[in-house]
Amino acid sequence: MNDDLENVFVVDTCVLIADPDVLYKLRRCTIIIPTAAVKELDSLKRSPNSRKARAAKRASRNLDKLGR
Repeated sequence: MNDDLENVFVVDTCVLIADPDVLYKLRRCTIIIPTAAVKELDSLKRSPNSRKARAAKRASRNLDKLGR
C-alpha cells in the first residue's frame, strides 16, 4: 500500500464544528477541505445557535492562519 494515501484526510463541516482545532492535530497529514465546507462555515458564523457560530468562527480563523 502507498504510504502517501494513509495520511490524507477530507475534513467536512461537521468535523470543523465539532473540533475547530482539528487542523492543528493533523499537521503532518494532507488535509483536503471541500469548498462547500468553507461556504457552510461562512454561513454558520451567522447561525442563531451560538455554539455552532463560535465554532465556525474559530475554524474559519484557523483556516485563515494556515493559509486556506
